[in-house]
Amino acid sequence: MKIILCILFSIVAINSQTYELKLKNGTVLEGELDKSTLDSEYINFKTIGGKFFFSTKKMDIDFVRIKGGEIVFQDKTVLVNVFSKKIHRPLTNHNPKEEDMLVFESLEDAKLEGFTECISCFDMRPRISNYYLEVDLKQSLYGAIVQTFEVLYDHPKLRLVDSLMNNVTENWIESLKYKDYRIEILKSSVPFSWSLPGGSIYISSELLGLCEYDEELEIIIAREVAHVERRHLLKAYLKSKENAEILAIAFAVTSLATGVDMSSAIEELGKFSNNLLGDGFGRKLEEEADALAMIYALRNEKGNNSLLSILEKLRFRTNTRVGSTNRLSAFSTAPDLAKRITQIKTAKLIPLENEIIMVANHLKAVKSGKMFEQGFLSMSFNYIFIAKSSTTSKESIVNLIGTVFNSEATESFRIDPFEFMPTQSGKTIKVEMSPIIIEPYSSTNFALKLYLDEKDVDSLIERLKNKYPLMRGTRISRIKTVPGAKEKTVSYEQIIASYSFN
Repeated sequence: MKIILCILFSIVAINSQTYELKLKNGTVLEGELDKSTLDSEYINFKTIGGKFFFSTKKMDIDFVRIKGGEIVFQDKTVLVNVFSKKIHRPLTNHNPKEEDMLVFESLEDAKLEGFTECISCFDMRPRISNYYLEVDLKQSLYGAIVQTFEVLYDHPKLRLVDSLMNNVTENWIESLKYKDYRIEILKSSVPFSWSLPGGSIYISSELLGLCEYDEELEIIIAREVAHVERRHLLKAYLKSKENAEILAIAFAVTSLATGVDMSSAIEELGKFSNNLLGDGFGRKLEEEADALAMIYALRNEKGNNSLLSILEKLRFRTNTRVGSTNRLSAFSTAPDLAKRITQIKTAKLIPLENEIIMVANHLKAVKSGKMFEQGFLSMSFNYIFIAKSSTTSKESIVNLIGTVFNSEATESFRIDPFEFMPTQSGKTIKVEMSPIIIEPYSSTNFALKLYLDEKDVDSLIERLKNKYPLMRGTRISRIKTVPGAKEKTVSYEQIIASYSFN
């Protein structure tokens, strides 16, 4: 079954077939390529204004590409230091000693043998948009946290929480965006947990005291890993009306060494931080964290009792403290907790014998002549998680959790929310999905929430399993991503494409 998609992407005009050749020493040349040599040991190239072609050994070349366009050759050879277990690019000034060196045809081959990248040779930052903005947020909010709370470095349960965090990250339900998770215990009489971009997790001593079983603490950590991996802090920040002001403050705080009086900026940042810490991420993002934590628990055969238990304790604690303001992180007011508890009690994970994989197929070349490979984007639906709505009676939420892979080496894309046809009963399916930003040759996670009548759930699930869903399609756009900035769209041109289920 194929369904027509509307895919938008931009055109880069190519006036002439000018190529760029980049050597591994950083030199970039522009000129003419002898395409017949691409399969040879040496590549022939002639610079602009040059009279003759010259030969360059492939191992000395980083890549050759059409200027402003696709890569036509890229050398993937890497060198490995068997002593340090590090992977290096060839022809650097710090190559391994000859007696310690092995040559692999690709980075992937070397990693399969247990070697890891040299941080000088390879950019180890996650391939995600707004990365630098997340770094700035982390630095600013970390300062607010450590100024407000005492870190308990000698807490008797520190080793336990560290072990449980490692267990969660090692068994997480998706590939982790971030690898360096750490956890700290903060002294506070209020029960809360919090996390920052990159994997810094904080648990208050009061919340730790409420946990009687390791499973309760583990599910709290799982919720925070969900917040980090789904970049909820960044989403909450970008949604804030105070974005420009707070970003300016964030940069200002990092420049205190200049001696400028920044007291007012710090005060404003403190207000923002306290509000964010106090209010949490909002119901939608908290429910997404609940869902991912529940999938983690159910997939690892831990059930839903641990999350229910800790939420019930927090709700009862609030009720016994009349007039208290229990406003931190996910654990806010008693009414909200009660609704979430009801939702969790009804939650269930739908088993999938096989992943549901949907691929986008570019069917017609555009004016520039560019044509994406068949299946240039593939979406894998890995989990189906169902729960009753916490706000609307007789309404259910179907969560589709999955991964997108972009096979294009130089193109970034934005996938807009899916559109669905009415259900069998004729009712509209309300869709909630953040646009997906996917970097070149990388993967990222997505979550799709469908709100529909309870009686339509079973038929929708069957259609998904049989790869005949009610999807009308979506819009895919080619975009530019700029380090430290929000993604930027470039000019559009509509093309014809379809998707199909494998």
